[in-house]
Amino acid sequence: MTTYSSQPVTVACPAATLASKFDDFSAMNDRIAQLPDEERARLGDVSFTRDAMVITTPQVGKIELAVEERTPSSIVMGTKNFPVPIKLRVTFTEKSADSTEVQGFIDADIPVMLKPLAGPMLQKCADQFGNLFSRLA
Repeated sequence: MTTYSSQPVTVACPAATLASKFDDFSAMNDRIAQLPDEERARLGDVSFTRDAMVITTPQVGKIELAVEERTPSSIVMGTKNFPVPIKLRVTFTEKSADSTEVQGFIDADIPVMLKPLAGPMLQKCADQFGNLFSRLA
């Protein structure tokens, strides 16, 4: 399994408060609607249900990442009905009483021959997920 990670982003919010904002993912649909048009366009076709994130791409179609674990320090999601096992982890590391570092990770089981093709795309996705979760907080 290969791991791709985003750059850590600091958010002005305690870790426990930040993690609780992601108890129900469907609330993020409203937060996305409030983003500027340019940022929404960069996100692409992404939507949320209570316990899942659904990404639709022209190349792959629908990718559903369902919550597998929620703790005050992380959220772990995994693909459902997708040929390549992928896990998305978002970690919340408290840096002080009122600031938290958010970082996204993608763990993917990609065949060696496809890594040069898929690797850069997965790294870009990891960067976007880390940024997305920090912006939606």
